Amino acid sequence: MTGANSLQEIGFLLRLIKPLWKKGILVLCLTVCTTLLSALMPLSIKVMIDFIIMKGSTESIEYFLNTLGLSSLAPVVLGIFTSVEYLIGGILVIAALAGIMIIAQQYLVASFQHRAVFQIQRQLFEHVLRFPLSFFRNTDTGYMMARISEDIQIIQSFFSEIIPYMAGRIVNIGAVLIILGFLNLKLTVLILLLVPLYLILSSLLSTRLRNVSYEERERYATVLKGFKEVLSGVETVKAYTAESSEVAKVADDINRALTTRKRRIIFTTLSVNSMRIFQLILGLAIMFIGFYEIKDNRMTVGDYAAFVYYIFYISGSVSQLAVFHMMLQPIMASASRIRELFELFPEDTDGIILKDPKGEIIFKNVTFSYVPDKEVLRDIDFRINPSETVVISGPTGSGKTTLVNLLLKFYTPDKGDILIDGYSIERLHTTWLREQIGILSQDVFLFNDTVKNNIKYGRMEATEEEIIEAAQMAGIHEEVLAMPEGYNTIVGDRGVRLSMGQRQRIALARVFLRNPRILILDEPTASVDQKTEETLKEAFKKLLKSRTAIIITHRPSLMEMANRIFELKDGRLKEVK
Repeated sequence: MTGANSLQEIGFLLRLIKPLWKKGILVLCLTVCTTLLSALMPLSIKVMIDFIIMKGSTESIEYFLNTLGLSSLAPVVLGIFTSVEYLIGGILVIAALAGIMIIAQQYLVASFQHRAVFQIQRQLFEHVLRFPLSFFRNTDTGYMMARISEDIQIIQSFFSEIIPYMAGRIVNIGAVLIILGFLNLKLTVLILLLVPLYLILSSLLSTRLRNVSYEERERYATVLKGFKEVLSGVETVKAYTAESSEVAKVADDINRALTTRKRRIIFTTLSVNSMRIFQLILGLAIMFIGFYEIKDNRMTVGDYAAFVYYIFYISGSVSQLAVFHMMLQPIMASASRIRELFELFPEDTDGIILKDPKGEIIFKNVTFSYVPDKEVLRDIDFRINPSETVVISGPTGSGKTTLVNLLLKFYTPDKGDILIDGYSIERLHTTWLREQIGILSQDVFLFNDTVKNNIKYGRMEATEEEIIEAAQMAGIHEEVLAMPEGYNTIVGDRGVRLSMGQRQRIALARVFLRNPRILILDEPTASVDQKTEETLKEAFKKLLKSRTAIIITHRPSLMEMANRIFELKDGRLKEVK
């Protein structure tokens, strides 16, 4: 990846935190001030040697102050140049000012980092949730988690370290080079000739390092994916005594990731050691030229001492810039991965909103396939009248759930169209459309939250009275009251602390609360016993009143509630009753 790519990623990160620009500029201003104050400190060596020890003339300093109109400061400034006590006092004052600014800067950096990470993570999560269902079906959850969480944690150092410290080092180098030019122009030109050579070498190494860093992030995302898959299916792994096989697969992924990390460490080490070689060559060159500059009276001993001190001082900054450049590579790799997600197009949220939906559903010659040349649905053509209940039955894998997913705009038909009240669903506002549809399936998903909040998920602004009324309609109210903390009882991960019947009725209460115009029941009683099915059936009768409904089922007791019955087989739909 080239330097242009790095600039693209940096620009991308800065655009994400645009609302924080005022705080960011304040952090940079404090960084510049503390850096400039620190850059003055080594000049105390020249003052000590040339003026205090060697008793050098201060006439040029008095002339300089008078020229600037600062003659009132002459007693203090000349005191610093002629007295070790004044010199030490001046150093302490500068150090105190720098210390106060550093404390303020560190506090602002921490605050800025926190807000920046929050801003990016929130934007990314909001963006990802708007992706079509097909994206999530084709993307591993563990891999997505690594991008949303781990990659963002990596780039937080960009805001806490890279920006403020790199800005400080650049200002530091610029200020020191100006000072060095006044001390000795010839030696300063030498530095300006040698530093670019080092930076070119560093750039070549960092380009390779960035590629390896990107590969490392991808490999560790694969490891996380493997962990998640094995832990999610641990019952199957144990049932088939496949522990050794799974450990071997995960170990292989870990080994590849560690091998990539080793390559990254090698490139990082090469970069750091190249800096040490550069420092040695530069130091020897300054020693050689400096000797003749002093010998020919073109440089004082104080100038030379301060110059050497500044060289070590500036070499540290150059070294840190090189290190930061190395640190930037894995950050830019993570930024690139995050940018890829932001560049994916989410679902379209524009469209028509119907004021008084009736609930008429028409499928017009709909054909759909998940993969090319393997049609799941073929020429589906039927109409459901407003407030009509239809049953769709058929063998497993015949496409019943796919039919529902098309109605929800989770997927787009390959051919044909789907209409709601005469409007193509492609023209309807996606969020509005899904708000008109209530779904109850056999695979009930409850959040690891309270009973109340799981019911409230049907309509977030619902009052407590409305939640209780929905629970009563679903026939779960009395059982909720008998729970340890009533409606504040935590249901556990996916509702694991409740029976299947309780989960179904809480999900049903959620649908009652949503009060949708169109209802979809997808095998709602497939996982419950006969007694629970009868209880649910009574609740379904209440729910179906004045609603358009599609019931996917094989149960005769549910088929009795339908106006018409369709059978879906081999991708084709036909009315059987």
